[in-house]
Amino acid sequence: MPKPNTSQRIPIRFYLAQRLGRSHLNFRGKDRLLRILCHPDSVSDFPFEINFFGLRYCGNLADYIDWCVFFYGAYSVEELNVLSKMAACLRSARHRVIYLDVGVNVGHHLLFMTRHADECYGIDPLADVLERAREKLQINSANAQLFNVGLGNCDEVKTFFPSTTANHAIGSFVRDWTPGSTSAVGYPLQIRRGSDFLAEHGIQHSNVVKIDVEGFEAAVLEGLSDVFRQYRPFILLEMSKNGARELGSRNDLESCLYERASIFEFAGQQLKPYRFDFSRERVELAIIPEEYAAAFASMPELMITP
Repeated sequence: MPKPNTSQRIPIRFYLAQRLGRSHLNFRGKDRLLRILCHPDSVSDFPFEINFFGLRYCGNLADYIDWCVFFYGAYSVEELNVLSKMAACLRSARHRVIYLDVGVNVGHHLLFMTRHADECYGIDPLADVLERAREKLQINSANAQLFNVGLGNCDEVKTFFPSTTANHAIGSFVRDWTPGSTSAVGYPLQIRRGSDFLAEHGIQHSNVVKIDVEGFEAAVLEGLSDVFRQYRPFILLEMSKNGARELGSRNDLESCLYERASIFEFAGQQLKPYRFDFSRERVELAIIPEEYAAAFASMPELMITP
């Protein structure tokens, strides 16, 4: 196991928690035990640098995503597996891979994709988390561009409600998005219509797009619909109950996409056709152009492990 490079002495309980998190032991209550040893909400400041798929990952245990990297090796490995498979599918067809991350946060997925894509772009309305993403890119001399703006279906200024926990990724433009974990008091941030903004910056040709926007999915999808229809990208989308409710129906979701889009939900490495409903808090979707569906399905599972 790689040792963290940090200027602070690592408490023995952090070391034990890391050994447990990185082990192959999986049992009920494992995450709870890790939180007893080191709870992300109780760490005020603990910067670290650690190996991350051959890259240097600089993080802080006071942030939940970074906390997951320190103790587990990565955050949401299932999503990383799907993204890398999308990139590999395009490469097998001899296409360049252009990756767009909408809701880049501290740059976890974006940093990972710098090893799989020819061009990378990250978008987030929060300047502080975007700066932390920039640090991760700079320390690796990674080729990626960041944009400090939110995407939606029109140009407007909208109130953002930040997280009150170590999981800064759950901040949202949706009021009362996570009661008790997001602030009831927000602040204004700039929103741009997605397709217009990407066209202005010449990045509308992205062919792998990840969207993680905490309940704001409907506005983002509507705003990017022109780009989707023209360039037909692979899309990794975290769909929330709120996003599904605002879209209204499967037809409304499909109207934001391109024709002949294959929509799957996934858990682990298993993909199955998506059934639109409002019952689940969130579901991970892989949206695949029909012309790549057979090639994507026939590719071996990559099974990335941190």
